[in-house]
Amino acid sequence: MTFKIADLTLKQPDANGAIVERIYIRIDTLYAVYCTGERVAIQFADDPEFGAEQRKSLGELLVTRGTIDSYLATMRADPKLSGCVQRYERRLADALILALQGQTNQAVAEMERLHADLVEERRSTARQVSLIATLGAGLLLILLIAVLSLIDVGLSDTRRAEITNLWFAAAVGTVGAFFWTALAIRNREIEPGISKIDTTVDAGLRVIVGALSGALIFALIKAGAFGITIGDAIIGNNDSFDLRDEWMLVLVVAFVAGFLQHLVPDLLAKAAPSAGTGTRAAVSARSAAEDARSTERNPLGQGGEAAPVTVVAVPVEGADQAALAEEDEDDCCDRPGTPALQTEDVELPEALGGVEEEPLAA
Repeated sequence: MTFKIADLTLKQPDANGAIVERIYIRIDTLYAVYCTGERVAIQFADDPEFGAEQRKSLGELLVTRGTIDSYLATMRADPKLSGCVQRYERRLADALILALQGQTNQAVAEMERLHADLVEERRSTARQVSLIATLGAGLLLILLIAVLSLIDVGLSDTRRAEITNLWFAAAVGTVGAFFWTALAIRNREIEPGISKIDTTVDAGLRVIVGALSGALIFALIKAGAFGITIGDAIIGNNDSFDLRDEWMLVLVVAFVAGFLQHLVPDLLAKAAPSAGTGTRAAVSARSAAEDARSTERNPLGQGGEAAPVTVVAVPVEGADQAALAEEDEDDCCDRPGTPALQTEDVELPEALGGVEEEPLAA
């Protein structure tokens, strides 16, 4: 038994067995737009041929609609976003209704706006998760550093002071990484991850890299690998670059290292060789005429003849129309002729050169 539009009922299964939760519109025998627990769906016309035409008319919306459905499926997993999901489903249903009524351009525009809003919604969630994860990871890391710095492993006073400097630089680098994350969130630079787990891991790694950058730059300066000049202060391999003497300089250098740790992957990416630019293969070998003939019952567009293509010659401005007509008639001038009638270079007479002068008047 064929499922009809009249058979669509609330809290009852549809043609695919999904329970109908909301019906947005139902036009007897023509179409119905409704929502299940999984997606916004369409019940096409009862007439199979007209239903096939409706499906084809929605073809250019399929990709955008699939992306929107994937975003909404992710949001449905969070019960706190149920109200927000219903609002987006209502907008998607309105766009589909416009398309079924023949207003395809308006439907495409509405779906593009809906897609942009969903991307911004996802970015907003990613920013919140990133902020919370960065703050939590930073506090835990600083607490761990404080505990480790208090452990006495029997080192000498000099070694203990060096280890304390490294721990301090790591803690300040952590603060610098958090400061960069805060600025990135304010400037809307945090991109959404595939999942919240990815966003959380990325935030935690950013804090860890900031802590390591702070400790590493302190160790490199103390080892004499390089020096830094900030104003009148020259920071290099000397005993003054120490918490006991210049703790403010240690703080500034470690903070900057933690803040600028995101530049390292950017520099590596710029130094890496760029991928070769190859010719992109055609998306499809089908012609426009085959697409025009194709339907749900004839997906390959076979049968029938494509509309003839008429080539119109556009005359060149200022050209001699008589000369052009003569070229068309005898196939001469710069047009390629028949190979058998062409004269080889060795058969041409020798060029003597010079310019023939006009005879002097008597």
